[in-house]
Amino acid sequence: MAKLSKEIQKWIDIAQEDLEVARELFKSGRYLYSAFFCQQAVEKIFKAIISFKTNEEPPYIHDLVMLAEKAGFHGVKEKLKMLTLHYIKARYDEERKNLPAHKKTVCRELLSFAEEVLKWSSMRFK
Repeated sequence: MAKLSKEIQKWIDIAQEDLEVARELFKSGRYLYSAFFCQQAVEKIFKAIISFKTNEEPPYIHDLVMLAEKAGFHGVKEKLKMLTLHYIKARYDEERKNLPAHKKTVCRELLSFAEEVLKWSSMRFK
């Protein structure tokens, strides 16, 4: 792995911490919050990659499809869209009740996807 700046390392560390929080929330049955932290982990790892690739501050956006494109991730856009949905809609009480990650199976799928993205990211810092 290349020598990383403190800023990039901070993005990576927080992404890993967010993923660990997502795992703990999943274990405790707090699926909506777990999905929210999955989104946060993926967003931050994409921002670390973008910063590493461009040597610039990553864009101040939260749309995972757009961030994935900038980071060079060509994975499943539907899962990226679903994670983005859980970032935005999970903050509003009237909309959170209808989010898919209230179901354990959906949340498990999103958590597995976030884990795959972070694993994929480890090869990007060379």
